[in-house]
Amino acid sequence: MMNIDEIISNLKSLDLKQYPSAEIKTNLNKIGEIGYVINILHKGYELIRLRPNWNGETFSDVSELSYKPQQYNKTYQRASTPNKTMFYACSNQNDNPNANKIIGRATALGEGFPIIRDINALGEWKVTYSKWVVQQDIPLATICFNKYFNTKYPDFEFVYDSFQAYLKNYPQHKDRTLKITEFLAQEFSNPNPTDKTDYLYSISAIFSEIVSEKFDGIIYPSVRTIGEGINIALKPSVIDTGKILCEVVAECIVTRKSKDDVAVTNHSVAYLKNGQKQFTLKKCN
Repeated sequence: MMNIDEIISNLKSLDLKQYPSAEIKTNLNKIGEIGYVINILHKGYELIRLRPNWNGETFSDVSELSYKPQQYNKTYQRASTPNKTMFYACSNQNDNPNANKIIGRATALGEGFPIIRDINALGEWKVTYSKWVVQQDIPLATICFNKYFNTKYPDFEFVYDSFQAYLKNYPQHKDRTLKITEFLAQEFSNPNPTDKTDYLYSISAIFSEIVSEKFDGIIYPSVRTIGEGINIALKPSVIDTGKILCEVVAECIVTRKSKDDVAVTNHSVAYLKNGQKQFTLKKCN
């Protein structure tokens, strides 16, 4: 089994601008046995997605709000490679009584609407939110070792501390697990790459591709909300098999009048039942 410090050193030494995907995958596959934090999304758990309505477009089919079709999936993203698209969404944290009631929508806005990240961008835009609800248990690998994010989100801090305590029972895996997960947590927190610098996501993306062979996806803190939000990336098969269904679609108006004055107003909505695919938005009263 290869020394974990050597693996991490090899990964850090790669020139990611050259897109060394084969070398990244080779080194990640040499990690061997490590412990994983497993998070299970149970029936009723809610996820929020956002898609901007560019050029006045409107949507009427769930497929338009789901994962990016593989033929259009050309870049590395935080948890997906050009070879494997993923369904990205943000947790509504409806299992956390202390969570902000709008955290799902706020996280989705920061993650899915790049304009809003520019504090100098003022104006009015249309976006479409969709709420997806888990129908069957979905097991996920969890990235929870960014120490700064753990202080922002108590549940991650609890998992972080509990996992370290758990690993004391497996001394043969503890050192390797902690080192590689802390390294990967840093990779998942890389800030703001563009399509031209998507290589900054290549290590976290290829790791997600490998992990998704064992689990339905991956869960990690939102960089856009400094760890307060939670992102989830699921394999397309999870959506295709109905483990999670779209239940609400809302077309909304995002208005920004100043740096700190951002409002989201519902414009029209549709409620879906039993895996319904097509919908007609009705204007809110």
